[in-house]
Amino acid sequence: MASKQPEDANEEAKRSGDEGGGGPPEPSTSQGNVASSAEKAPTLTDFLCDNIQALVNEEMFAVVPLRSCPHLPQIRPIPDNGIDTNATCESCTQPNENWTCLVCYTTQCGRYVNEHMLQHHLETEHPLTLSFSDLSVWCYPCQAYIDNQALYNAKNAAHISKFGSQLTWSYQRKE
Repeated sequence: MASKQPEDANEEAKRSGDEGGGGPPEPSTSQGNVASSAEKAPTLTDFLCDNIQALVNEEMFAVVPLRSCPHLPQIRPIPDNGIDTNATCESCTQPNENWTCLVCYTTQCGRYVNEHMLQHHLETEHPLTLSFSDLSVWCYPCQAYIDNQALYNAKNAAHISKFGSQLTWSYQRKE
């Protein structure tokens, strides 16, 4: 005797009015439930509009990096040995919250540890530093986060070190 196929069981459940069926509901094939290709994912503007009260109440904040910075030309090529996001601070050997200088590629700890990267900037005037935690770039003279395609190679090297894969290109191509 052949066993009942899942499709047959679902049809029988529908006829008997028992659509609970004990299993997960089948996906709908009606056009009303299928996402239109014209629908887009929410944008940053949509998110901020939806969360404006939390921003006003200082329950959350948004950091918007600068797209340009006069210090970007000071970035030097990545060393042959790349960027090691597991490197410890060269001054105190702390393993956490480290940054690399995008001029000389020294690794130093951040301001919430022993402030060695800040000290490095004050001593050398090297402006740009990349976080091993979130791959953001901070410019000390501009006192701002920066996101520019000139940073891609350094961010990509850090991404490969941290995650073992290439960073997705997220900048518009110059025409």
